[in-house]
Amino acid sequence: MVLTAHLLRCSPVQDVADACRTGAATNVIFGLALGYKSVIIPIFAIAVGIYVSFTIAAMYGIAMAALGMLSTIATGLSIDAYGPISDNAGGIAEMAGMSHRIRERTDALDAAGNTTAAIGKVIQMDVFQLLPVCSKNNYNVWEGEK
Repeated sequence: MVLTAHLLRCSPVQDVADACRTGAATNVIFGLALGYKSVIIPIFAIAVGIYVSFTIAAMYGIAMAALGMLSTIATGLSIDAYGPISDNAGGIAEMAGMSHRIRERTDALDAAGNTTAAIGKVIQMDVFQLLPVCSKNNYNVWEGEK
């Protein structure tokens, strides 16, 4: 989550915006490279989590790790819903001709909504990467019992 917040607030996003000035191809290549760079830490974090949970309790540990992360899905989905709501509020304020001060506030809320949506998606992706591992193991155990 720290990496996601860093990538959204700091220079990488500005670097992509600067790459847009030289052309579409540069923007696509730079954005793709930045996307590949942004998944390095989450991949290692998931790998370490799988290793530790497997070392402690074998496949049961991996299943418990997945269920632990799955318990945050309701919060993640509600965080995900905040982004479009705040974006719509900004659009309504603009169309209604409200003061510039109100539009600045809704823009700040929209930025917060985009950040929380990105963080929520990272958590959801982590969960859905561990669940197939558990499902495959359960199938293998069930086939072995026949």
